[in-house]
Amino acid sequence: MPFTIRRAETSRDFEDYYTISFDLFKRFFYQGSKESDEVLFEKHKAELEKIDFSDPDRRLYVAHNEQGVFAGALWVGVREQGFVWDLPEEIPAWVYDVEVVPAFRGQGLGRQLMLQAEEWTREKRIKRIGLHTSHDLEIALRLYRDMGYKEKSIIIRKNLAGDTTLPATPFTTRVPRPDEDLSEYYRMRLDSFRELITGGASLSVEDIRERYPGFKTAFDLTNPARRAYLAETADGTFAGFILAVLQKKGEEKRVWLLDLQVKPQFRRKRLGTLLLRLIENWSYAQGCKDVQMFLNVHFHGAVKLFQSMEYETTNFYMEKRLL
Repeated sequence: MPFTIRRAETSRDFEDYYTISFDLFKRFFYQGSKESDEVLFEKHKAELEKIDFSDPDRRLYVAHNEQGVFAGALWVGVREQGFVWDLPEEIPAWVYDVEVVPAFRGQGLGRQLMLQAEEWTREKRIKRIGLHTSHDLEIALRLYRDMGYKEKSIIIRKNLAGDTTLPATPFTTRVPRPDEDLSEYYRMRLDSFRELITGGASLSVEDIRERYPGFKTAFDLTNPARRAYLAETADGTFAGFILAVLQKKGEEKRVWLLDLQVKPQFRRKRLGTLLLRLIENWSYAQGCKDVQMFLNVHFHGAVKLFQSMEYETTNFYMEKRLL
């Protein structure tokens, strides 16, 4: 069935988008709320009304069938939330939302809207386009992969059932002091990041700081919401480090892993497992039901470790390079 896609212009266009996008936004932003759908919709609408779709770096499209019936919508723009591995001059375009009215699904409109997003991206002379999707949006995930989008980073999660036994290892672990010299850890974190962005090529600390302003080596460990563990050998040699943060939203608590580092010579000795178990037990003691981490898929060893410890991928951040 042929569809017409055009820029959203009228109040009816925007009302149609507010309505069709509500279910997805309610799921991601208002999950667990006890307020009525009517109240939540007004909040949803008020938030979207703040967005300036006349901005040249942002565009809302609407789709209609031959009879002029609203069939879907697309929100695309230059990505506003950067990742630490982004170069400031190479921020990609981002598909913030793509929606198809249920009655028009299975007719190719989703693909047509994605092609419109790519056309807008090319017009902006942007070379990459990305998006975020959930593991349970299987049809959408299939479409993106079929169109050449590949996972660049993921969110992994593990549900916690209680304290777990720590594996036997030759390492000792402790909570580092806030004033402790962690320069060896910070060097390792920097080397890990350098490997991610350059494949091991030489890049000075100054170059990294200048070209990747979102990347930070040091963390404020005086924050009581953060928990770190440092691992050492019997002779006091630094072996690994893990850091997590406890986030609270209303009555909901969640722990996010911020970093996990194991020195190469101590890998495959269950140190990564030990550090993760410590954070999991700490998280459970804080009343959290799960632990999550935002992880670049190019850290292959880390991905395998988390998978072996029953972490599941819940969200995909995908990207496509346009020719």
